[in-house]
Amino acid sequence: MLYFLLRFTFVPLIKKTFRTKIEGKHNLPKSPAILAANHTDAADPAFVSMITRRRIYFLAKHDLLDPHVKTRNLLRFIKTVRVEKGKGKSQEAIDKAAHLLKNKRCYFAIFPEGTIEGGEKILKGHTGVARISLQAEVPIVPIAIKGIYGAWKNQSYLPDKLKKVTIRIGNPLYFKEYYGQQNNRKITRKVTDRVMEEIKKLYKEGN
Repeated sequence: MLYFLLRFTFVPLIKKTFRTKIEGKHNLPKSPAILAANHTDAADPAFVSMITRRRIYFLAKHDLLDPHVKTRNLLRFIKTVRVEKGKGKSQEAIDKAAHLLKNKRCYFAIFPEGTIEGGEKILKGHTGVARISLQAEVPIVPIAIKGIYGAWKNQSYLPDKLKKVTIRIGNPLYFKEYYGQQNNRKITRKVTDRVMEEIKKLYKEGN
């Protein structure tokens, strides 16, 4: 319930404040899918939530719930799959995400870069996005969030700058020929690189 409360109160406020423009909503499949976006700011999940009324689950790194992270309380209420630190822990997160996609018929959002340290430069993606897609047998929708970088500093609650944000949603990518091969590192790297290429293209549109 809290997810939907935030989705229909807090998120619309952010959308209006940042004059957010969403392009390509028609590209979202009706079937379960992974939403893969670039990552420049801790507020990115809120912007991903704007693109659809459907339930979205998020993948969160273990350190995002540490005491020093100001958004930890919000993340506790939003349905997330937490990636714990340690050998073999990533597979537990992959399994949980695949289970949700198969049984909840939802969207699952992930930021393949795994960090906001790259800023406006899109970094090499981690292969978790591919592993989930191939195990759950669902498409990946590339998304570019542009304009939010630099709006918040030092994890402050209020933005330092009010910018205009654009969210571009690309065509879903299907990798049916690789389904079931989520443990093949060459294939998961190939799939991940393709996803990141599409995100980069969307990010550069309109430059």
